[in-house]
Formats: sequence, structure tokens, C-alpha cells
Amino acid sequence: MSRCLSPHHLMLTRDSSLISARGEPPRSQELPSSFGFKNSLPTGTPVLHSILLQAPETPEGFSAAAAVRHHRLPVQVLRARPDELARHARTLRTGGCLPVGTPAFMRLAIQLARLPEPDWTCWPSRLDAYMLNQPKRVTAASALRMRRPLVVRPLASDRFKAFLLADSVRRMSPDDLEHLRRLQQLPASEPVLVSPALELAAEWRYYVLHGEVVGFAPCHPGMRASACPDLEDVSAIVAATPGDAAYAIDVGLLRAGGSTLLRVHDPLRVELLAVGGDRPTPLSFLRMQWTRWLELVRGGTPKA
Repeated sequence: MSRCLSPHHLMLTRDSSLISARGEPPRSQELPSSFGFKNSLPTGTPVLHSILLQAPETPEGFSAAAAVRHHRLPVQVLRARPDELARHARTLRTGGCLPVGTPAFMRLAIQLARLPEPDWTCWPSRLDAYMLNQPKRVTAASALRMRRPLVVRPLASDRFKAFLLADSVRRMSPDDLEHLRRLQQLPASEPVLVSPALELAAEWRYYVLHGEVVGFAPCHPGMRASACPDLEDVSAIVAATPGDAAYAIDVGLLRAGGSTLLRVHDPLRVELLAVGGDRPTPLSFLRMQWTRWLELVRGGTPKA
């Protein structure tokens, strides 16, 4: 029987304790320690001065603004359209500015800042031992001819969303049928990713910062809270990624028993799930995003 994580299983104290209740906002030079990095950030670490929100109404945008507002951080929160990013290129490049937005928005910010673009892979080869659904690349035409059911994912995020290609269209949801239509419209030679369709009882997302789980949530609303992966399985996956400072993982509980890693998310592109009382606090999520951005600023190795 899988043991579900509860708040006291979290390996990191909730971040509300990281901000001193002094009744006054921290000075800008103290921002790194206010983020909880006092003993881990090297001398000369950039100070975060501003956050560029593409869409403040999204969970990610709302969370970033809430962290600044609730903890009275000396950070300016600005709404920015993609065509306004160029004026912030210098502060993006030096780490004083953090973009928060869609994958296309983040990619543009990285390009304008002339930073190394991450691989964005969701299936690192070093974690193959923990994955039952490692996808393979095939052409769109081949995906449509393959034995079903299978999960089909785009290489370009704007093509369609990952969907379950069932053995009969009568078994597919309206959303999946729409994604199938988009797949059928692609050039026959365009590459896509396919993987086995696993029978899952539940799917959970775990947010990790410096090797510690700072929050978790069910990936699908209405999922039974009692159905979740074993804590030992999650810990083993986290222990297998020691070089990554910030990331999120989706772990599935198989109907036949056991767990499997489904995908790994870069925090600059991961969705902050909208449900779950144990989601990362706004400050935790902001710390994850800024930590990853600093990796790019320092020319860190892209995730692969």
C-alpha cells in the first residue's frame, strides 16, 4: 500500500519561516538570504530587482506577485509583453531580472539575454532506470500507424498537447480528438514523441529545490488523495538527480502496483498546479525559478 506524503513528510520547512518577521522589508542586498540562500550562494550573486510577468492572472504569475507582496520583498513586479523584453535584456543577462511566462516567452527572454538555452528535455537519460515510458522519436506519419493505445507528444509545444491516442476514436475525449486532428495536419515527416500508455491510478507532481521537496500536488483535479507514490520511490528519484538545483518531477502510481517517473520539468517552464494544499508556497516557487535563472546566468550546464 502506498504511503501518501503529508506535510510532516516534507523534507523542507515551509518557507514562511525563511523571512524574518521584522516588520520592515529586507534591504535589497539581503534579498539572497531572504530567499533562504544565505549559506549557499557565492559572493557576488546577483540581486533580484524585478520580475517580468507576461500574464499576472496565471498561477505562475499570480504566485510570483504574491511572494513579493506577502513577504514585502524589494522587488519590482512588471507586466511585460514579448515585444517589451528587449529593453530588459541587460538586466536579464546579469541576473537582476526574472521573466515568468509561457515557454515561448521564456525562450525569447533567454535568447535576448544571450544565455545558454536549456535542453528542456522531460526525460533525462540518466533517469532511465526509473522510467517505464521513455519516449522515442518517430515521424508524425509513423505515430498514426503505430499500435495503440500510446501517448503522443509534440517536439514543438505550440503544435498540440500530449494526448492519449486510443485504439478507437470513440474512447477518446474531445480534447484528445482535437489534438489528434492537429497531429493529422502535420507534415508526414515532422518528428513527434511516442511512449507506451501506462495504466495509472494517480499522478503527482513534486517540486524540488536543492535536493529537498518543497511542495507537491495531484496532477489531475478530483484525484483521490490517498492514491500516491511511495515516499521511498520519490526520494530515490530525487537522490538520482544531485546536480540539479531546481526542478519538478511527475511520478505515477501504477494500477498494477509500484511507481514510475513520468517526466522532469525545468522550473522555468513548469506549470504551478492549481489544486492541492501542499503546493509550494509562492516564495518556494519563486526561489525555484530564480535559482534556475541564476544557473543560466552563470552559464550552467543545460539540463539533459
